Amino acid sequence: MPESKKRKFERKIAKRYEFVKFESEIFDTEFEFPKLDMAPLRVVEALNTGEVQKVSKWLEDAGADPDAIEAYRDLDREELMDFIKAWESGQLASVPK
Repeated sequence: MPESKKRKFERKIAKRYEFVKFESEIFDTEFEFPKLDMAPLRVVEALNTGEVQKVSKWLEDAGADPDAIEAYRDLDREELMDFIKAWESGQLASVPK
């Protein structure tokens, strides 16, 4: 049986994200995060399994504000569900970064 070569698949062009603005009842300021429906599948999987470090890494890579990411990471599970609802209903803030 022939041995297969290990390949690394890389995008030709970096992924660009549209950002949305939204407010959460938990915080006193507005957030600007990439549209959640543009998240890679690995991030969606991480949200479903509670692996917030993967979501945080994606937010960082997409160019979200570090202080906003840190605030997101301080949420508990109950707060997270409300926060995600607000995030999903955010209004378009910018063209892809």
